[in-house]
Amino acid sequence: MELFPIYLACVLWGPTSSGKRILMWCDNQSVVAIINLKHSKSPRIMDLVHSITLINNFTISATQILGLDNAIADSLSRFQVDRFWALAPTASLTPCVVPPSAMLVGKPLYNNTSMPLLPPPQGAPTRQVKNIF
Repeated sequence: MELFPIYLACVLWGPTSSGKRILMWCDNQSVVAIINLKHSKSPRIMDLVHSITLINNFTISATQILGLDNAIADSLSRFQVDRFWALAPTASLTPCVVPPSAMLVGKPLYNNTSMPLLPPPQGAPTRQVKNIF
């Protein structure tokens, strides 16, 4: 769950960081290790890790920040809106729109028959996938 906001940040702002090195600050030591090692024993977490590493052309690493020093993110995670605005008065009033496709992480875009779950991107080559079972 702690890795998902980092994944969303990569989805939303990754295209502006192509070719760059990105350093994420996180107060969760396990998430920092997963990002830096690019590995987890959990298949669901690996879905996120693969998505993060495949989203854009950038290198991502993480460093741990003490929870006490992570007050802005902490206020958001606890739905303390007044505290958030006090800590980040210049934050945008317009929320970021999360594309629906970002919520498909870990779910196949196509099933194992010729029927796609999602239409292929416009102009993408199409092919028939046969069920071999």
